[in-house]
Amino acid sequence: MEGQSVQEGMLNSLSLVTTIGSDLSDSEREEIIKKAYISSLAVKDFVAGELDVDSFLDIQKYCLTESSIDNYLDTVEANIENLSFAELLMS
Repeated sequence: MEGQSVQEGMLNSLSLVTTIGSDLSDSEREEIIKKAYISSLAVKDFVAGELDVDSFLDIQKYCLTESSIDNYLDTVEANIENLSFAELLMS
């Protein structure tokens, strides 16, 4: 993560990882893709300061398919702790 900007690090740390299995119907696949797109827009707006934290978390909770918001937040925390500039964000 050397040379990564704060904005890039935050975008990557907050982004949901979505996998699509081959056993899904077209409508299920489209729903997952739609939610992944909504989530990515929310991450971009949140990092840019255009979305408050409560709205951001509500959107992410809506977009989660297989995971809970607690699992998502645990993953975000671990991602942020691994950033080269984590000490600036955690203090």
